Amino acid sequence: IRNNGLTDLTIYELTETGGFYWQITLPLTIPAGDSALVPIFFSPCCDNDGTLWIIHSDTFQSPMLIRLTGLRGTLVRGEISGVWSAEDGPYHVVDDAVVPQDDSLLIEPGVQVRIGWVVKLQINGRLNAVGSDSGRIRFEGGHGLDFAGGDSSTVSFVDFWKSGYLGDLGGAVTVLGTGTRVAIRRTLFAWAAASYGAGVYAGLGTKVSLQNCTFGYGLVQGGESIYVDEGAWVGVRETIVTYRFRNRGTFVASYSILPAGSGEYMQDGGT
Repeated sequence: IRNNGLTDLTIYELTETGGFYWQITLPLTIPAGDSALVPIFFSPCCDNDGTLWIIHSDTFQSPMLIRLTGLRGTLVRGEISGVWSAEDGPYHVVDDAVVPQDDSLLIEPGVQVRIGWVVKLQINGRLNAVGSDSGRIRFEGGHGLDFAGGDSSTVSFVDFWKSGYLGDLGGAVTVLGTGTRVAIRRTLFAWAAASYGAGVYAGLGTKVSLQNCTFGYGLVQGGESIYVDEGAWVGVRETIVTYRFRNRGTFVASYSILPAGSGEYMQDGGT
């Protein structure tokens, strides 16, 4: 709490709701131009929403109301690398985050990643998000995953939920940069949105392989499940695409279910 006034400010009372609590001795006097740190705590068993009322000595100001949100897990922003575990989750990407070139991020089974409003999680290095049948990884919200300039990344046993926005170039997964390769296995794309490629957008010079994936469950119209740009290569195998795709590059399909009238593609050993 910062005192921007010309005289001392006294905090008489703090009243909280929503399972929050504070540890500070009251009354608390804050000299003019100074500030005081007020630690706020909540139980880590679940996410919390509540309020904090500050009763103070400034007769020209009403009691101050602060809305509180407590999030269990780990806050993420800036440069990231290393290992994300289920024990430290959920991971809340609260500002743009990036895996730098030549670095890597391993996401273990059972991890939940919540990406904030209009926030990007960009992969310039390498991502290995490898879940399991009993511990699927979940990405929810934001701009999804943006691969740009990395070499080879793997995404498997993952659910993408409510990723992307209309107007985006790519919704859940966007792959850009010549030489960038991404392998996606046993992954669900649901309730994604984008103007081009709500599920997957593959840009010039990229290579994306999809196996045992499902596209559908509310992919927003105005885009496509998969958008293959000029000079890109996308291969799908044993994959279900319930909404249209658009191919301007090379699209190779085998043993997959594709919507009729979506454009030309090459058929390789299946229907």
